Amino acid sequence: MQIVVSDDKGRLTVFQGIDKKEGVEMRLIKTNYKRLKSLRASPDGSFLTVATDSSLAVWSASDLN
Repeated sequence: MQIVVSDDKGRLTVFQGIDKKEGVEMRLIKTNYKRLKSLRASPDGSFLTVATDSSLAVWSASDLN
């Protein structure tokens, strides 16, 4: 299981393995956006982000690995 969060500096943070006893892996993913204001998950496993300049990006699970 993974959780993805965004911040106001244009980064995505992926927490993977939160359901495993071995521990959690955390990765920071820098994007080309200055600020992200919204992050939503899609039923197909992709993620949508909206930046403060109103641009939209779609991220697949492979983009986050």
